Amino acid sequence: MNNPRGAPIKKLQATVASSIRVGRSRWVTVDKGWPARFRCRMMRRAFAAMVVLAGLAATFACVAPPADGGDGAVAPIPVSGELLAAGRTAYRKYCIQCHGYSGRGDGASAAQLDPPPRDHTDAEVMDGIGDRTIAETVRHGGTGRGFPGMPAFPHVSDEEIAALVAYVRSLSRPGVTSIDLEGFR
Repeated sequence: MNNPRGAPIKKLQATVASSIRVGRSRWVTVDKGWPARFRCRMMRRAFAAMVVLAGLAATFACVAPPADGGDGAVAPIPVSGELLAAGRTAYRKYCIQCHGYSGRGDGASAAQLDPPPRDHTDAEVMDGIGDRTIAETVRHGGTGRGFPGMPAFPHVSDEEIAALVAYVRSLSRPGVTSIDLEGFR
C-alpha cells in the first residue's frame, strides 16, 4: 500500500504480517508464514540441526554402558550335555552334508568342493581357530575366509550357533568345558 505521496507504508516484519519489506522499496506478500527464500534457509538449518542431533544420539548410544549395569563383556558359555545335544542336532541339520557325520570333512557333497570342507576332528588345525571365528563363519559363510563353498546361515539363532560351536569344539577337544563368543553378532 502506498501513502498519498507514493512512498510505501512501513509494516511490521512479524510472522502475523501479510507482507514484509525486502530491499528498499520492495514488499513481498506472505500468504502462509515466511517467504520461500526464508523458509528454505530455515528448513536447511533445521535439517542440519536434526542430522547433527541424530549423529550425536547414535554416538552416545554406541558408547553408553549397557542397561544391565555390566561392563559389556560376555562371559564364557559353559558346555553342558544339553548344549552338546543341541549342537549335535544342529550339526546334523546344517553341516553333515559337507562335513560328514563324524566331522572329518567327508560328507556326501565334499567331493565336489574345492577347497574341501574342514576336518573338525583335527585338533591341531581347530585349536588355531577361535570360537568367535567359527560362529562368524557359520553366520556369514566362508567366502571371506577362503572357503567359498561354505554357505552362510543367517537365519540360525545365536543360541543354536553357540550349541554348534560347542559341538564342533567337542569333535577336536572331547573334554571342552566352555566356549567364548565375546564380540560375536
